[in-house]
Amino acid sequence: MNATCSCLNTGNPRAGKRLCPAYNVKGQVNSSCTCDTGSSLYPLAQCQQDQKVLPDLSHQTAANCPCLPTGDPRAGNGQRPAYCFGPNTPSNCVCDSNPHAYYPPQTCNSDKKCTEPSSSTVQTDSCTCSSTNYPSGCKCHADSSQLSGIPQSKCECRNTGDPRANGICPAYCVKDSLTQQCVCDTGSQSYPSATCEKDKKCKFELATQTNVTCPCLSTGDPRAGLGQCPAYFINGQLIQNCACDSDSIIYLYSTCQIDKLCQFDLINQTQEICECLLKSDPRAGDVCPPYCVKG
Repeated sequence: MNATCSCLNTGNPRAGKRLCPAYNVKGQVNSSCTCDTGSSLYPLAQCQQDQKVLPDLSHQTAANCPCLPTGDPRAGNGQRPAYCFGPNTPSNCVCDSNPHAYYPPQTCNSDKKCTEPSSSTVQTDSCTCSSTNYPSGCKCHADSSQLSGIPQSKCECRNTGDPRANGICPAYCVKDSLTQQCVCDTGSQSYPSATCEKDKKCKFELATQTNVTCPCLSTGDPRAGLGQCPAYFINGQLIQNCACDSDSIIYLYSTCQIDKLCQFDLINQTQEICECLLKSDPRAGDVCPPYCVKG
């Protein structure tokens, strides 16, 4: 404890660790800190002179005493802007240079909107892209709604809530109006992205999907006759496991359905649907006349 060993004026390993006050750093002078008598970076005389200004600083104008980057009691009181405690909060705030501040300078500066022109380059993530200034290296805002007007090359398109959709970015998919270029909206409750992704595969990648993922279509299915789905009937070539093509103009769907019943389920059909056969009709003696027997 410092009651046993007094705090040293220089080289104290306990400085800034609650037992002893921290040493002042140039540009970040604080009344609760002490001057380091052995510092070559911040000479004792200059530190002490700077400390003298602190007690009266709250009553000094910015013209007489320039604003301090940290610990300035005038911050937010009219003489100088307040220190930021969140992204651009309060408005027109400045970043506190103290690395241990509630809102550290590295984060604060990064969250500030870029002032450099879009044609320039800045240090990576040193400022946040905006619709008016988006230099190379700027940080994309986490809130998708803040990306309006920023090119896709600077901030990639978001899966939900992106105001650039259907313009700079692809449109979000709309159920029953899918396009190959649309993007499934991960935040949509009315059209969940999992359903949307499945629907897109069934519409634009049907040939490679199983009949479990995408049920067989009544017409135009590229998988017909290739294992996943039954082949479509061809007029005059009825095969039991085939299906009628609902859009065929050569072999009408209604005609195909009747022919299929008469070919493969004749015993259960009336003679109005399937006329009686001259021979081998399983309905003979029932819905059809019996065949004559010699003798």
